[in-house]
Amino acid sequence: MQALIFLDIDGVLTNADTKYRFGHPNCVVYLNHITTMTGAKIVVSSTWRSDPKIANVLEEWGVDAEVIGVTPQGARESKNGIWSVASREDEIQAWLDQNPGEWNYMILDDESFDLFNLRHRLVQTDTHKGLTEKDVNRAIDLLTEGENQK
Repeated sequence: MQALIFLDIDGVLTNADTKYRFGHPNCVVYLNHITTMTGAKIVVSSTWRSDPKIANVLEEWGVDAEVIGVTPQGARESKNGIWSVASREDEIQAWLDQNPGEWNYMILDDESFDLFNLRHRLVQTDTHKGLTEKDVNRAIDLLTEGENQK
């Protein structure tokens, strides 16, 4: 089973210290520790995904893990014919549906308001601090659960 991180960027890798403009070195170290310990690959679920060079940006910041994609963006039509912006949960589910496989995934995000049924897969970071050491163990636990039962 492949470990996978749906990665938000603002409030996870960027923080108040970096004015949300670039990855904070400590946050990058923590992400690299998670991916090294689990072999996780990254799917960018952040608004930064609209940058076609986002994988290069993350690499420049020092992120070691392979970026294998971005969640789809877009509106969706509701049953009553009204168009609305897709929730983060819808975008993550769409990516999973479009990329069938055996994924053990988790979500790194500083917000949870549009992660309804996926909150149990979320490690929610502090918006102002980004990814911290206290978030690392929870993330690793989510990505390795069940491995000891094989």
